[in-house]
Amino acid sequence: MKDKYLLYLSGVISEETFIKQLKNIKESEEDSEGEELNHYMFFENLNIMKQCIHDVLNMNHKEIDALLEDHDWASDHVSGASTSIQRVCGLLKNLIKKEPIDMENI
Repeated sequence: MKDKYLLYLSGVISEETFIKQLKNIKESEEDSEGEELNHYMFFENLNIMKQCIHDVLNMNHKEIDALLEDHDWASDHVSGASTSIQRVCGLLKNLIKKEPIDMENI
């Protein structure tokens, strides 16, 4: 929580995003029915990514497209993050279904 507060204070995330993240933390805590998770930051990081994606998708796409001309690294990071999330999602889906995992495609 301290990290999110510092991001908010430094202007990296908006007040609206900060408040939404606080609500997500509360909802996550309520969903776990009092059980503490060993990997709670895994879920917290997913919530942060979800909110950031939501924020970016709600921005003006043409303006973002123009800004990316000078910031190719941003597209590269999104591409890499997308690949990583797809791999994690595929792994978890296969583990939950108890299907064999093709490690070459992960």
